[in-house]
Amino acid sequence: QDVDWPYELQNPLAIVGDTGVPANVPGLQARLTVGDDVHVASFGVHRDPRLTGVTDADLVGQFRLASRIRDAESQANGSILLIRDLKGQIQASVARSEDQQLKASAERFVDDIGRVEAQLYQVRNQSPKDKIAFPIRLNDRLTGLRSRLERGDAAPTAAYRDVFEELAAELDGHMRVLHDLISEDLTRLNDEFTRAGLPKMVVRDFGR
Repeated sequence: QDVDWPYELQNPLAIVGDTGVPANVPGLQARLTVGDDVHVASFGVHRDPRLTGVTDADLVGQFRLASRIRDAESQANGSILLIRDLKGQIQASVARSEDQQLKASAERFVDDIGRVEAQLYQVRNQSPKDKIAFPIRLNDRLTGLRSRLERGDAAPTAAYRDVFEELAAELDGHMRVLHDLISEDLTRLNDEFTRAGLPKMVVRDFGR
C-alpha cells in the first residue's frame, strides 16, 4: 500500500514562530522507548517515482546541506536567546544596587552583547511587516537560504553551497566575539557583582 507521509527533520531552535524543516532522505530508523526498553527498526522511504533525473544521492546532498543550514540557524537563535537572558539577569540585578561603577560596567557589557544580537537578528522587528521595513539579519538569511533549497527535489547547486559557506563564516565571526565577551568581560563583570554582594550572572544553555 502506498502511503503519503510528510516525514520531516527536527526544526531549528526558534526564537518565535515556526520555521520549516528539510525533507528527509531514504534510509531511516524508528526508535520506540517504553520505560527502559528501546526498540529500533530500520525502514526505507522511496522518492516519488514521478521525479525524473533525481537520484538518492541528490536527495541526500540536499538533506545534508539543509541540515547544516538548520544547525547554523539553531546556533544563531540559541545565541540570541542567551544574550537576551543575560540582559534580563543583569538588568534585574543592577536594579538592586546603587553602585554607579557597577551600573556603568553592566551597561557597557549589555551594549556589547547587544551589538552581537543586532548582527544575528533584526532587533527592530515588532511585527511581520517590519521584516519588509528593516534589513534582515543573519538568522533570517540562513532561514531564507534553507527555505529556497527545500522548494524542490534536487541536488544543491554550487551557488547554494557557496552562499552557505559565506553565511557560516560570518556566523563563526560573531560566535568568536560572543565567546570572548562571555569568557572575559562577563567574568570581570561577575567579579564586580560578587564584590557588590550580588549573585553572579549564569550562562544558561540554549542549544547553541
